[in-house]
Amino acid sequence: MSKFDADKIPEDVLKCILSEKTSPKMFANRMKYRLEDLLKNPDSFTPSYKNRYNKFIENSQSLHPLEAYAMTHLLG
Repeated sequence: MSKFDADKIPEDVLKCILSEKTSPKMFANRMKYRLEDLLKNPDSFTPSYKNRYNKFIENSQSLHPLEAYAMTHLLG
C-alpha cells in the first residue's frame, strides 16, 4: 500500500487492532500488574522505588501503548 487508506485494512486485522486486549484500559491493567509485582518482589540490588510505583499505579487508569512503553523507562 503506497498510500494509506483505512478502508483497505483487512477485517481480521482491524478486529485485532480494535479488540479489548489492545484497549487503553487493558494496557493500564497490565502495567498495574507489573508494578504490583515489583512492589511485592523488589530487586535486592536497587534502591526502593515504592513511592514511584505507587504513584504510577494511582495515575494509570488508562494507558495508550506509547504511554505504557514510555513508563517502562521510568521504572528504575
